[in-house]
Amino acid sequence: MLPGDTIVVWDYMSGPIYHYDPSGSLLKESRIDVRALSEATRSAEVYPGESMHQPLPDGSFLLDRRLVNWKRPTRAGEIYRRPTEWVRIDSDYAMHSFGWWEAEEELSMKDPFDPNHLPFRAKSLATAGGDPRSVYVTNGDRYEVHQFSPTGVLRRIIRRTVDPVPIDDERQREWIEDIQELNSHRNWTAWDRVFATVPERNHPPVTGLFVDSEGYLWVPDPANWIRETGEWNVFDPAGRWLGNVNLPYHPYRISDDLILGGRSDRDIGVLTIAGLRLDRRGRLGERSPN
Repeated sequence: MLPGDTIVVWDYMSGPIYHYDPSGSLLKESRIDVRALSEATRSAEVYPGESMHQPLPDGSFLLDRRLVNWKRPTRAGEIYRRPTEWVRIDSDYAMHSFGWWEAEEELSMKDPFDPNHLPFRAKSLATAGGDPRSVYVTNGDRYEVHQFSPTGVLRRIIRRTVDPVPIDDERQREWIEDIQELNSHRNWTAWDRVFATVPERNHPPVTGLFVDSEGYLWVPDPANWIRETGEWNVFDPAGRWLGNVNLPYHPYRISDDLILGGRSDRDIGVLTIAGLRLDRRGRLGERSPN
């Protein structure tokens, strides 16, 4: 969602960007100059991701880049993370870097074609919003979010102290059953054997970043995020922590006075959508039954 209730939809592989009004009418379509994008982001050492991460109102977008010759560990059972760089590509296809981070956790396997997924893995996240605009990046493995200007100047580092949240055995079994069911065509025998050697892990401290229409940063609390509902930490555009808001739904959009969210029932496969009233003048997160 962009200011003015414009809905933006984009595709993988640097596909078109579509802008719609709330009634679903197409406002405009823009296409990425793939050649210009490649010239701006590709070199002998680095290559761009297959698609943009987030289009922004000024026509720019976020993108990740990775190292060409980076090699994954070969020892089975090792947890590793690939280096990744977050960049913003402006309307003139100039690139602005936000530094190198670490991609999602993966499990090293003897055969590189075996599944390498990990349940509840840490990963770097990036998002943008606010006016003046800020870009937020985290590594996910500690409660630390870097706030940048659109050109890559570090404005501040937002930190909180949180207790480790162990991964519940039942939740982990549910995750494994789900991922193996969705990928039933793959052989999971080797993965089961290797994963059994992995030490106990905790949930990542940061699993999501969300910027609302007023430029406030919302970060899910790790103790509640594992249930897809619960408390979110709210920071103002200057990085000050304002408090926690308990949300019974995962937010899709947060405007001046409304939180639009959804929640899935895993037993019946139904998604429930709800709107929650947000009172910014009083206690942040005050709700009505609407």
